[in-house]
Order: sequence, then structure tokens, then C-alpha cells
Amino acid sequence: MKYFSFRILFFAVLLCLSFWIMDACLPYYWGNEGVATKMEYLEDKRASYNVFFIGSSRVYRQIMPSVFDTETKGTTHSFNLGYRATFNPESYYLLEHFIRKKAAKRTYILIELQDFPPIDNRNLHTFRSNYYLDNSYFSLVKNYYKNKKTSREIAANEVIKNYTKSYFGNIIKTKHVREMALSLIGWGERDAHALGKLNDGFQSLDEATTYEKAMRDMQKKYLKKYAADTSRFDVETRRYKTALTQDKGEHTVHLKKIKQLIAAAKQQHYHLIFVLLPTQSDLLPLLLQIDKQHHINMAQPSDYPALYDNQFRFDPNHFNEKGAALFSKALARKFEKL
Repeated sequence: MKYFSFRILFFAVLLCLSFWIMDACLPYYWGNEGVATKMEYLEDKRASYNVFFIGSSRVYRQIMPSVFDTETKGTTHSFNLGYRATFNPESYYLLEHFIRKKAAKRTYILIELQDFPPIDNRNLHTFRSNYYLDNSYFSLVKNYYKNKKTSREIAANEVIKNYTKSYFGNIIKTKHVREMALSLIGWGERDAHALGKLNDGFQSLDEATTYEKAMRDMQKKYLKKYAADTSRFDVETRRYKTALTQDKGEHTVHLKKIKQLIAAAKQQHYHLIFVLLPTQSDLLPLLLQIDKQHHINMAQPSDYPALYDNQFRFDPNHFNEKGAALFSKALARKFEKL
């Protein structure tokens, strides 16, 4: 019986080792189909860009490199590396690996300032939710939530519980095997639309409606519910003022990581800038602790009142293409003032 148990244990360890070897042979971005598509496109073009944008759909769908570069009068050549549901800590994982390749010239990276959102139960066992979750990032998130009582009305220990499950899911990798194997032979999942119509990494939600019915339905629901609502500016103004009074102490762990990222980027000739996007004022206490040369505040409603007009919105959390153009111009102006 002992011999049989030993054989099973030996086989399990051997299997895990084979999975780890497969993972080590893959590019760091293999688990994010949109970022993988973009990085493969950049393989022989990366050196031609001097500005990159990193973040979730709020970057992917809202920052237009073509408009940004026009506003900076051609002094920038930018590319949007954002993609849907690319939240922290995945966003930081992608950033840290991206900057391992030293920039040949001074290069700017504008990254969305985000919290560390909970992992939803439905995503617990997907490779997309944990392929990046190594020991360092698991420890970061765990320490962050231990320093924070609650997040989005979810108890911190519940959030840590799901991150723990995901962390061990990444160690065992049984849910990764199929996609890792396909990626090794060049058949990994990719998003053919991720580059956008200009091949600059931006794709508006308006463009997405041309091939995704769910997007069309989402927009119709939003327009039906909010078209006549003019309270958004006032609501966000109150949220912003409230954020100014919030305790900065709970961001200690996150701030330490941000400072590490800024230093690491500088060593590789990158200037890292954290951008607080509109409607994200809850993170204002964190933003204000980041050095002024490394942050841009786009969340103050009084600075950009037009951005809160429903004619520029696709849904409550994203601009439509007209709004994205307006926002990209405003962001470029702020960037030039740094």
C-alpha cells in the first residue's frame, strides 16, 4: 500500500514538473489572448514606439493612439496594450515582464491606476484568472487585503480565499494544460480584433458592436435607461470630494509596489505614469501619494465636464468612440504638461 501511494505521489510530482516546464517555455503573456495578439504584432515593431498604454478595457476602449499622437504634434508614437478584464495584479505582472526588455530610447508607459479586485467565483478555475499569479503577486494581494478591512462590500478574508484557490490552481496548472499545449505549437487563443482597425491596439466599443451582438444589446439597454439622466456629473463630483477626505493608510502596501515599479522601469529607460481615469476617484488618496512626475489625474469632473455627458458614453463605465477621442485629447494635453 505504501509503495502504491509512493508511486501515485511520484507520478503527481512528475506531472506537475512537466506542466511547469511547459509554462517556462511559453511567453509570459500566453494566458491573455488580447495582449498576446498585440505582443506578437509588436515583435519587430516595438522599438518604433515611445509611448505604451497598459490596463483594462478602460484603456483598451478609451485611449486612441492616433488622436493622442496628433495632439502631441507627432512627438509621440503610441500603442495601446490594454485589453478587457486586464486587472491588477495581472496588469502589473504584464508590466514587469514588458520592461525586462530595455528600451533603446526614453519610452513612456501610461498604466491605469487600479485596485486589486476580487476574483469572481465563476472565474476561479480559468487559466486567465491565475496564469500570472505567482508567489510574489499572491503575497502582494494577501498583504494588501490584510491591510484593508473590506473591498466592494466583500470581507477581506473571502477575497483572500479566492485568491488562494487561484494561486494553487496556477501551481498545479491542470486547468492550463490544453491552452499551454496549443500555445506551444502556435495554436494558442488569440483575439483577431484586438489590434483595432488602425493596428494601434485601440478598439472602440462602437466597433465591437459590428461583430458582437451582446455589445449592441448592452448599448441599447444603457441608452434606454440613462439617455435622459443628467446627474452623472454631480454624482461623480460628490464622489471626488468624498475621496479627498479618505484615509490614505490603507494604500501603504499598494504604494510600496508602485514605487518599486517606478524604480524598476527607470532602470530600463522607461518613465512610468499612473493614470487615474474618470469615474475612478475612489483611488484618489493613492494617486496623490505618487510623485507628481509619475501620475496623471483624469478623474476630477470639474476639469473635464464634457466627459460626463451621455452623448459620449457607450455604457456606465466606458466612452463611445466620440468620447474616447475627446478623452484621448485631454490625456495628451495632461501628458505634455508633465
